[in-house]
Parts: sequence; structure tokens; C-alpha cells
Amino acid sequence: MISVDRSALRAAAFILSAWIGLLLLELVGITVAVDFGSLWGELNSSSWWQRVVSQAGQIPRVLIASAVAALVHGGLAWRDELLRCSDTNRTFRAGLMVRFLLHAAVFGAFAILSIKLAAINFAKGQPVVIFLWLGFAALVGLSWVSILLPPVEWRGFLQRRGGSLLVGLAVGLVAWGAGLATEKLWKPMAFATLQIVRMLITPFSRSNLVYDASDYVIGTEDYAVRIAPACSGYEGIGLVWVILGSYLWFFRNEMRFPRSLILLPLGTIFIWLANALRIAVLIEIGIHVSPTIASGGFHSQAGWIALNVVIFGLILIAGRVSWLRKQPANADRVADYPAAPYLLPLVAMVGLMMATAALTEGFDRFYFVRGLGAGILLLVYRKRYSSLGLNSPFIASVAGLLVLGIWLGLERADVTAGETLRSHVMAMSSISRIAWIAARVIGSCLVVPFVEEIALRGFFARRIEKEDFEAVDPRTLSPIAIVVSSLAFGAMHQRFIAGSLAGLVYGLVYRYRGSLGDAVLAHAVTNSVIAGLVLFGGEWYLWT
Repeated sequence: MISVDRSALRAAAFILSAWIGLLLLELVGITVAVDFGSLWGELNSSSWWQRVVSQAGQIPRVLIASAVAALVHGGLAWRDELLRCSDTNRTFRAGLMVRFLLHAAVFGAFAILSIKLAAINFAKGQPVVIFLWLGFAALVGLSWVSILLPPVEWRGFLQRRGGSLLVGLAVGLVAWGAGLATEKLWKPMAFATLQIVRMLITPFSRSNLVYDASDYVIGTEDYAVRIAPACSGYEGIGLVWVILGSYLWFFRNEMRFPRSLILLPLGTIFIWLANALRIAVLIEIGIHVSPTIASGGFHSQAGWIALNVVIFGLILIAGRVSWLRKQPANADRVADYPAAPYLLPLVAMVGLMMATAALTEGFDRFYFVRGLGAGILLLVYRKRYSSLGLNSPFIASVAGLLVLGIWLGLERADVTAGETLRSHVMAMSSISRIAWIAARVIGSCLVVPFVEEIALRGFFARRIEKEDFEAVDPRTLSPIAIVVSSLAFGAMHQRFIAGSLAGLVYGLVYRYRGSLGDAVLAHAVTNSVIAGLVLFGGEWYLWT
């Protein structure tokens, strides 16, 4: 491992950020110009080449899974590769502009060809043209890689990191295969779920029970549901394996193997049973309370609530059982757990959000509950936030406005959803309307920025670097920590690309200004201007 030169690392981090930023901009541009979902939808299995091309849409997913797995497997060794691409590397600097222009030309050709194919019936295109298009897509990827890693260094790079790349590719292919398998497994899983639901509701609905095993329909004459693939339980099982698997990996030095692996089958069983219970309760709510609440808020939120209960319940148990963990945590250690002030406000806010959304009919009139719950925890831990600081208010404010521009530029104005939200708010009494708007403004402009930043940047980004995350200087955060925490931020929002880019800007503010207060202020500026656009500009869709 080569010695760490901080200045070289900062230079390399800037190069890597620009490199990833280029990819994100190109992805945003090409997806805005071309609806690839419609292109794939035009394909069928009528000819061999269409069967081949129809699977090409899976390639980016495989590559993303492979890259993440390779980074995890390689660990800090990738920092050495990053340093090789610093501004002191003559091989890298030589021909950089040529490689960039070559990539721009290849991407331009690919974009033009994509737009032309989108203008015709994709399925009726000539196979030669279609495969030429796929070839340009591959060249776009290779030319993008060559910007950071010149082709002359590919051989040496493969010799150094080939093992991690092979491991990553294997994981990506397994993930792809697992996705195909779930398409085949959902029917038997749905049938098994159907039987459990039938057993649960039969005592309450014997007289008018509706049951159709061929169409996976269960319920009563008053309210019945069909168990779709997403409701069969395989998605929850997949998430349990990913999250619990990540937990076992991060705490591998503290867990007892192989016995701790029992968490995976336990999580599988519990989440599957919880999913069946969710469907049974949904049916009973649809019958006895409100079909709208059952099909709306409860249907969309109960699954996430069950997932969190199962996962965090198992993690809590694993932390206290000596059979699974080398040094179980006692009550005092849990109370003093250093991550608690950073994570518990977010956990409370998300949990209360799901709970109130599950009990409402599309409009969460109890929005204030989530802000109140998170706010109470912020007050409890207020002494732990005294060192957050604020170094550059002006730069933070400019960054917040930059994120606003990104967000508005990528936002698709859903006027219908915005008008629906506005009509719900205006239908409230004057006092209730004022209280709801006040709670929404305080929550989105003050509570949410603070809660999300201390969790994603203050804890998660630094925890990626070191177990003792509070000892990590924000100015030393690696690009991997910034990017991964930004992707997590994007995953928390419905607008993944815009959210990830926003998280990237907030993360860079935190990284280069060295103060979490700057990231919080930048986030607050973005949300405050959005609140202004909603209340004074009538852009209610921005709050949907």
C-alpha cells in the first residue's frame, strides 16, 4: 500500500467526483431525451435477436451490483488506485483531453442513434442497427473508463485488482440470476402466502369468504384483494438479506460465525409471515374501516413498517445474545451508544411517517407527529450537537441554491398531485390549515435538514471510514464515503437521481468546509426556497 499524501488524495478526489458527475449528467441527459422503458417494452420474443437485446437493459444493474461488490471486497486498496490518478500522475495527465473528446464523440454518436431509434418502432429496427447501437453503448462505457484509467494502464490495473473485479462480477451475476429466479418463484410463494392469509381471516369471515387460488384472490364479498408478485413476499426477503447481510459484514469482527448466519433464515421466515399478516390486516381494514385507507396508506406503508420491525428487532436481539455476539451489549452501553444521537431522530421521523401514512387516505393530516417525535429526540441529545459549527454560511447558502436548481431541473411537475394536495389542505378548517402548513414549514425547513444531515453525513459517511466515526475529521472523508452516503440519501427520496445529486453537493460542502452545520444550512436553504415556491408560487407538487 502506498503512503497517503493528503494533497494528492484531495486532487484525486476532485478528479473522481468530476468523473462520476460526468456520468450522472450523461445519464440524466440521455434518459430525458429517450424513454428507454418504452424501447424495451416494444421488444418481444418473436426473434432470437430481440430475446438477446431485451436482456441488455439488465446490464447496467449487473454492473452497478458488481462495482459495489468489488469496492467492498477491495476495501482501502482502492484508495491506492485513486492516488494513481492524482494530478501528479504524468501518464494520467498525458492525453486526458484527447480521451475526454473521444468519449464525448462516442457518447454523441450513441445519443443521436438512440434518438433516431426512439422515433421509429424499436422492435422493427434492423438487427444490424440495433447491435450497432449496443456496440456504441459499450464503447461509451469503455471510453468513460479510459478518462480516469488510460488504456495503457489497463493491463497493470487488471493484474493488481483483477481478483476484486472477478468477485464483484460474480456477485453482480448472482444478483441478476436471483432477480430472474424471483420471477419464477413468486407464484409458489404467492400461493403459500395465500394459504396463510386464508387461515388468518377465515375465523372472522366464514360466511362470505372469497377465495380463488387460480387468480390468487382472497377476501370477502365486501372487500377482496389479489396477491400480486410484489405482495408475495420475495421483495421483503431480498431486502432482509441485503440489510442483515450488510450488518453481519460491518460487524463481522464482533459476531460469532457461522452461528450468527442464522439471522438470515430467521429474517426470511419472520418477514414472510409478517407480509401475510399485513395482507390479512389490510383485508380486515378494508371490510370494517375504510377500503380507501386499506388500499392507500396502509397498503403502501405497512410493508415498510413490518420490514423495519423485523430487521431492527433481529439486530437488537443479535446485539444482546452472547451466542451470536462475542461481547453482547448491556443496557448502559446501548444507552450510551455513540450513534444514537445521530440515528434515533431519523428512525423516529421515518417510523412515525410510515405509521401516520398507514392510517390516512392519501393525505397525511398528521404530518406534525413525525416532526414532533424527531424534535423531542433532538432536544434530548442537544448537548451532543453543540460542536456542529458553521464555517461558511455564504458557501453553504450558494450550495443550497445549487441543489435547488438541480432539483427543479430534474423535477417533473405533477400538477394533478399538487392540486390534490392543495385541495386537501384548503378543505381543512382555518385553524387546522394554518397549523398543518406551519408544521410542514418547520418540519421541512428545520427538522428534516438537521435530522437527515446528522444521520447521513454526520454518522453514515464517517462510519464508512472508521468504526470510531466521531474521531473522523470530515475533511478526510474519502470519495467512496461521500458517494455511498449520497446514494443512500437519494434512496430515501422518491426522486433518486435528484436526491443523489443533492446528497453529493451537501456531502462535498461537509467535506470541504469541515462542518456539519454548513451541510445542514445548505439543506435548509434548499427546502426553505421550495416551501416559498409552494406557498407563494402555488407549486404544490413540490411537496408531494
